Amino acid sequence: MDKKRKTAIYCRTAYADEAAIAEQEARLRAYAEEHGYADTVCYRDSETAGNTLSRPVMTALTADIKAGEIGAVIVTDISRIARTFPLVSAWRELLCEHGVKFIALADDSAEATAELTYRLVGDYLLPNIALSEPPDAAPLGRYGMLHKAYLR
Repeated sequence: MDKKRKTAIYCRTAYADEAAIAEQEARLRAYAEEHGYADTVCYRDSETAGNTLSRPVMTALTADIKAGEIGAVIVTDISRIARTFPLVSAWRELLCEHGVKFIALADDSAEATAELTYRLVGDYLLPNIALSEPPDAAPLGRYGMLHKAYLR
């Protein structure tokens, strides 16, 4: 029988600010409840810099992910995980390997979220992104047409 996995709420500040951690947790719990993520567990990393993944609470979260206990991770911003692309990329690869969904809320509202998923192409993890349709371009005027001809 497949056990139901928990939803991890991850909060981090680089300095001692209990109010900021509590605000992140409240916002993430509200989002989880509103979107049907039950059985949440909070991981609170206070006074830890985002320049490494070797943080005690992040290590505990990673161990729970590897143990198959976590099904989704929700953060207020991707910078809560790490401050550099290679670290975030390595961590996202771990999530993909274990089938964990990652949700980073937008800064302005809990309504808008950026859910980024990846697909494996060869040895590379490529994000599943698509360009939106460009807005209708205004017709070129006389000088626009001259410039276009010049560029050709």
